[in-house]
Amino acid sequence: MTGKHQVSGSEGSDSEKPKELPSQNPTANLDRTHDRVYECTTDVVRAVMSLSQGVQQAHADQYLDLVKKVGLELRSLLASVDAIVTEFPVSSQREVEMAHKVLSKDMAELVSAMKLAQQYSNTTVDAEYRKGMLAAAHVLAMDSKNLLDVVDAIRIRFPQIDRTLFKSNESLPESDQSRDSAERSDYSKSSEVASTYPPPLSPTPVSCTFVPMYSNNIQSASSSNLSTNQTVDS
Repeated sequence: MTGKHQVSGSEGSDSEKPKELPSQNPTANLDRTHDRVYECTTDVVRAVMSLSQGVQQAHADQYLDLVKKVGLELRSLLASVDAIVTEFPVSSQREVEMAHKVLSKDMAELVSAMKLAQQYSNTTVDAEYRKGMLAAAHVLAMDSKNLLDVVDAIRIRFPQIDRTLFKSNESLPESDQSRDSAERSDYSKSSEVASTYPPPLSPTPVSCTFVPMYSNNIQSASSSNLSTNQTVDS
């Protein structure tokens, strides 16, 4: 439909499906055996994909849980970066901090888009607000991939950091190598999911404590949703 209600990120799209992600640069060719950042990025992407499916199917009663799941996975991603960022040179830390801030803003926008999608779920503009929620989730997935790219670029520029923070499989005892080989095969499967989402923007560390704040916002959105839906229906 072509209503006057346009949501940011939905212009030019007549479909409720999320925008096709542009073909992206693949992740760097690095050993992912002990790469917690890579693993958490994949989890964020999976959570966004689940959210996208629920939104496309107009399951408004599931929006809250879907967004919470994205928030929890994002918090784990930011925590995994916080755990290693202090080992980076100061100039590189600023790059990571920028990426953090972008993701903080992305999560806030996803929560706002969810509230609107819930509020108008039983109205004629439901599809438009669902598009806005899909667009916000799409941006968050891309920026999560960008954070991984920033960390990867630092690892490549500073091999000594890579060796210190991400032990190669060859340096492990034989007993651990077999376990890591199994983990690597799991990572390779998850990488197929992660590669569905694109690359970078640019990005700064923000404390991952922002997610609890969003959790409160999401819960308040849930409690206010019934009353707003009743108002719209009436």
